[in-house]
Amino acid sequence: MRVVPAPKSKGGMAGTGGTTRPDADAARPASRALRAWRPSQAAVSAVVLAAAGVLLFPAYLSESRTLPVNSDGAANALQAWDMLHGNLLLHGWILTDVSFYTTELPQYMLVELARGLGADVVHVAAAMTYTLVVLLAALLARGRATGREAAARMLLAGGIMLSPALGIDASTLLLSPDHIGTMVPLLVMWLILDRAGRRWHVPVLAGLILALATVADMVTLLEGTVPVIVVCLLRLLRDRRSGQARWFELALAGSAAASAVAAQLAVSLIRSSGGFILQPLPPALIQYSTLEQHAVNTGKGLLALFGGDFFNTPSRPNASFFGDHPGPDMAIGAVHLAGLALAAWALCIALRRCYREREFVVTGLAVAVIVVTAAYLFSLRSASFLGLREMAGVLPMTAVLAGRLLPGRLAAAMQTGQPAIRRLAASGLLIVMLLAGAFSAANLAYNATRPSVPAQYHPITGWLAAHHLSYGLGGYWQAGSITLDSAGRIKVRAVFLQGSQAAAGQWETRESWYEPRLHNADFAVVSPGASGLRLAALTAAFGPPAHSYRVAGSTVLTWHKNLLTELTRPHP
Repeated sequence: MRVVPAPKSKGGMAGTGGTTRPDADAARPASRALRAWRPSQAAVSAVVLAAAGVLLFPAYLSESRTLPVNSDGAANALQAWDMLHGNLLLHGWILTDVSFYTTELPQYMLVELARGLGADVVHVAAAMTYTLVVLLAALLARGRATGREAAARMLLAGGIMLSPALGIDASTLLLSPDHIGTMVPLLVMWLILDRAGRRWHVPVLAGLILALATVADMVTLLEGTVPVIVVCLLRLLRDRRSGQARWFELALAGSAAASAVAAQLAVSLIRSSGGFILQPLPPALIQYSTLEQHAVNTGKGLLALFGGDFFNTPSRPNASFFGDHPGPDMAIGAVHLAGLALAAWALCIALRRCYREREFVVTGLAVAVIVVTAAYLFSLRSASFLGLREMAGVLPMTAVLAGRLLPGRLAAAMQTGQPAIRRLAASGLLIVMLLAGAFSAANLAYNATRPSVPAQYHPITGWLAAHHLSYGLGGYWQAGSITLDSAGRIKVRAVFLQGSQAAAGQWETRESWYEPRLHNADFAVVSPGASGLRLAALTAAFGPPAHSYRVAGSTVLTWHKNLLTELTRPHP
């Protein structure tokens, strides 16, 4: 009997059960393809930005927690909580001149859905917002650049915004909802205009974003709507003899104009349906005699916005608004001036070539910076140094301009064929920028390690809870802060004094709060500072209190009656 040897595989090994090892040559094309694969620029940017967000969010959250939550942020958190529990139109609410209805309030709802009601909601949302603004600004600054230039653009834009200085800068950018959050939808809109090309749906998307952002914040008109229309008109004027079809500019300008009308109609429809009521401030202009002071305040505001606050005034003008915390020292402020200088340089370049600029975003952002700064300068908002939040969008917009316009110029200036003095100056500027960026990163890490602070009037919240006082009255800054700090278990409602009478609050309040059939208010919190109530006026309005207690610099008065029955209810 002959024994037939088993067949061998191509690899020289004996097969088992008639099977062979997969052919090694078959894997070679796949291996070569894997080695040849290179991730796209979009994929690389997405990974880098995601990694940056993972690092930035906890740092901004920690820095935000060094600031005391006040009643501005508390009011928005309470509104979002009300929406989360079914009051989607905010029925009965009287808001300020800014609703945040389509921007921060939905964000607050998501945070509260995950964490519940509490002061930390304000910190988490603020850190999320600023992280998004930094990342979107870096992405927009990249434009269509690739390789090293793309990295340089993104690093420069992000570096200018990287480290909000402690004090008024951080209070503006990393605390209560303010106009910095409006930049999130606007940066998304500029990204669409920059990347999507001249397609029919681009004007539709831009108009929709502008309308939603305008419902939340009328500053959108200055930072988005008007600049888009102006750039479209400039392009139509510039290319009027080219014979090209300019349908895109006409459609985009019309969509932007229509967005303002649609936003106004939406707010009116919400109000007519029983929803929230806005309290717009009168659009008054300054007098010529006060122009110098307003210009000084505008300049100080820009310095502070970029972290260069040398005035040591982060909290002193109004302790209730910003809390009592120190601002940056001179060294930190001086380093932050590098970002301001780069932003100013980029803005000058953009304005100089505004008419002939081919990139829509560069011209649009330059126009937006000028429009919002001029509006701030000539309005009553610049009467106080504290109004700088009205032009918070200047920071990310100029950071984007710096990222798009400066790295290419520095690279060109350092080329071999350039004069030696020019190459030396460019190299020196690059070194200064790298040092400033490293210092900003270190400063952000330092700020994030500062101790957290509780919400304003936190000791009063604990005292009221210990004494089982759950519903009372107070000034604006005491009311929302104490209510949010207690997660709604203690409710303090804002009132204001009119001579010898006390009236229900008309600013970030809800009408049902003052209904004596629903609630029994038997105490009042009197604290020093702005919008605080006065003891003598409260006694005149409600009569002598039954008891008076001193608590952490404030006074708590109690009565054996329902104070809501003696409040006046002015019509908004």
